[in-house]
Amino acid sequence: MPFHSFTFLFFLGAVLIVYYVLPGVCRRWVLLGANLLFYLYVGWEKLIFLVVTSILVYGCSVFIGKQYERMQHQIDVQGLKGKGKMMLQANYKKKCKGPLIVSIVLIIGVLAYCKYTNMLIDLWNQMRGLVGNKRIDTLKLIVPLGISYYTFSSVGYLLDIYWRKKKYEKNFLNLFVSMSFFPQMVQGPIARYPKLIEQVKELKGFDYQRFCMALQLMLWGYFKKLVIADRISVFVNQVFGNIGYYRGLIFVLALMASAVQLYADFSGCMDIVEGVAELFGIKLDKNFDLPFSSQSTAEFWRRWHVTLGAWFKDYVFFPMSTASWNIKISRFFKQKFGTRAGKTVTSIVPLIVVWLLTGIWHGTGLNYVLWGCYYGGIIIISSIFHPEFKKLTTLLRINTDTAGWKYFCRIRTFLIFCGGRLLTVPGSLINTKLVIKNTLAVWNPWVLVDGTLFGFGLNAPNVWVLLLAIVLLGFVGHLHAKGVKIREWIDTQHIVVRWLIYFTAIFAVLIFGMYGANYHGSEFIYAGY
Repeated sequence: MPFHSFTFLFFLGAVLIVYYVLPGVCRRWVLLGANLLFYLYVGWEKLIFLVVTSILVYGCSVFIGKQYERMQHQIDVQGLKGKGKMMLQANYKKKCKGPLIVSIVLIIGVLAYCKYTNMLIDLWNQMRGLVGNKRIDTLKLIVPLGISYYTFSSVGYLLDIYWRKKKYEKNFLNLFVSMSFFPQMVQGPIARYPKLIEQVKELKGFDYQRFCMALQLMLWGYFKKLVIADRISVFVNQVFGNIGYYRGLIFVLALMASAVQLYADFSGCMDIVEGVAELFGIKLDKNFDLPFSSQSTAEFWRRWHVTLGAWFKDYVFFPMSTASWNIKISRFFKQKFGTRAGKTVTSIVPLIVVWLLTGIWHGTGLNYVLWGCYYGGIIIISSIFHPEFKKLTTLLRINTDTAGWKYFCRIRTFLIFCGGRLLTVPGSLINTKLVIKNTLAVWNPWVLVDGTLFGFGLNAPNVWVLLLAIVLLGFVGHLHAKGVKIREWIDTQHIVVRWLIYFTAIFAVLIFGMYGANYHGSEFIYAGY
């Protein structure tokens, strides 16, 4: 049930009417029903995975939580301190570590089986094909909706409880409603369940101001998706669907356009998701923070897909950085090569692992592994040689505080992002190689002005609408960067002005959005994760 379909809008409208009309005690049950209906729309067999995962997460979290409560009660009653307290804590970890590891292995195992089995079969066939052996047929697998998102959230929830950072939820209904919350099932964000559970316990009824502000955010998301992303997709799909036909600068333009497309598509979906959640009085974690304003690749990935980066930081990077084996390696390098080498090595191995996992999470081909290495390499090199880069800018007398330098850094970061798109948009490394070859085959800057751009599925009016929409997107981002809170500003205007803005936005989406009888709208790019 895509968020940009009329089916979803009718579904959401019906759910909201029931949700607002019934008394507060019924809200969790209405939301539960909405979650189940939304998931059943894509198949009952996929819902089974979610239900079983929820039961496993609930059982493991309750077991760990109760073990900790018993330990704490025993410490308080007996007044234990020092060695006695440490022995009880060690016993707690010993009892809980087994169920925790089994649960996490099972949860991640299902994700790996559903997403990577056929990839391994393909790799096996390629290897066996070299010696003439028979191929293995790929499997018809059931891939549950949003499996990557609820898997990561579940693992984080269990680890937080084991590390005693958060308390476990005793009520299964609260946990299951949070795990199955339908707006976040398609593209995230990766939720922190304790935060979401607290809001599920206190679901809010209808509030006119919150309702209007949620619709504002949803309209902006639909504008990004239907007016910008889907319009760009016509051009990008035409170019990369016919790689052997085109030459020169067209591929550079298509790569840059695909970068904007991905941002408009993904951030647009996040705006819709956040808006839908706000209709129920739930505040989800922000997933984008003006990433194209970043002045470095590391900063870019702190602003892009924020919840994924935060998850890897909390549950992969930090645990590996503080692991005893990593500390030993760091000490060795510190003794042999100095303090700087020791500190650098501490972060290198965790960064390599994080970016390999990030690449595999984004896709199942070798090109995505190289994509992870590409970004990991840039960030690691930037970290290692940061003092040298700083000395170089001083030597060249570059004032890094000027607006010109900051804009240069932003453009550089955007081009690096486009370089990453070169590894993924063509679909394979063979196609990437062909794109590079055909790009360098001819120098044809005249395609920018000779009308060639109107021959890729978009006529002149569509191209101009797209350019104006991108300018508007950039202008809104600029205002946000300056601290202007646009939604709040609109909310303070006179009711006539406010609703004039609303209707203008609605008609802009209806008139300029890419849909209709002869147009098949594209799915959200991250919907398959």
